[in-house]
Amino acid sequence: MAAAREDCDTAVRATPAPEADDDQASRAMAIARTCRGIMEFAIGDFAAAAADLKARPENSSDPNRVLLEYFSLERLGQDGWASLQRDFPARESLWGPRIAGLIGGSSSEAEVLNETYSPEARCLVNLYLGEWHLQRHEFDKAAQSFRKAPGCPVDSVATVIGRAELQRLESEVK
Repeated sequence: MAAAREDCDTAVRATPAPEADDDQASRAMAIARTCRGIMEFAIGDFAAAAADLKARPENSSDPNRVLLEYFSLERLGQDGWASLQRDFPARESLWGPRIAGLIGGSSSEAEVLNETYSPEARCLVNLYLGEWHLQRHEFDKAAQSFRKAPGCPVDSVATVIGRAELQRLESEVK
């Protein structure tokens, strides 16, 4: 993961600084910083992850970025709810609003799990269910959610972060 973080650092350094009216450069920088933020989250550097995940162009609608920013802020003891409410994409796939609803209390875990999702979306749902359980100090349930990622691509956000979270959980139990 350290090598992947270095690759993301290189991408951020190599991306030209956007001019005030340069949407394309702004989006490229947001993508590079989101990549780095995901790796920082996986490594457990939640302060750096939150800082990078906040960087985004105006019309960005990446639910992973918004949810990981929320969980980073919460891990730091800060209130991530305001950023989640402000930034969560209104028009997103079914899983995203369900997870945001679960966090906010308007959806239940059963409602989230009973939806039909694509295999990739199911991986992400399990990742965020695991994060939600961690937030609630339900460590066994968190580990179960992180392990429920059959068929996830090896390099997916869910796989990378899920494995890192399982390693952290196992090291904390010892």
